[in-house]
Amino acid sequence: MPVTDLFYCRKELNNTATRSIQEEGITLVMERMAAGLSIRTCYLAERYPYRGEAYTFIVRGTGSEVDFMGKVTGESAGYRPPTVTDGQGDAYAPPFRIFPTREGEYIEVEIYRGQEKLCTVTQDSELQPLRAAAGKQTDIEIDFRKTEIRAFVKVLPWGEVEQETEM
Repeated sequence: MPVTDLFYCRKELNNTATRSIQEEGITLVMERMAAGLSIRTCYLAERYPYRGEAYTFIVRGTGSEVDFMGKVTGESAGYRPPTVTDGQGDAYAPPFRIFPTREGEYIEVEIYRGQEKLCTVTQDSELQPLRAAAGKQTDIEIDFRKTEIRAFVKVLPWGEVEQETEM
């Protein structure tokens, strides 16, 4: 099941503080828990020719639930976002939401042609692990043009997506 927008806030009150509250208000500041992600490939069909079977992505590495303290927990989830293949044979997953990566963890992007797993990408072109930050939009572009697969990552404010398209 896809993650929708998810917010979390925690405010501890002790008994003595709550007894004296007459008409005062308490302000709660909500924090966005979901991470935004989009994925695009370049020159995918040149490396893995299109054979009429759809290309798909599966993103792994984040937890599967959030506990009452706002921490992502559970076993590793696998997200399969809707994926579009364009006329050049490149695959694109428009922005979708996932749980953010936990401290010290990273995401893996698996690319499939039909049921056949073609490759797994775990780091960007600077050898940094792929991460999905809470409250941010992460755009991943995977380039198959050269012998070595390169991934370029842009982390943007929530709701912004930057992708180069050819017209």
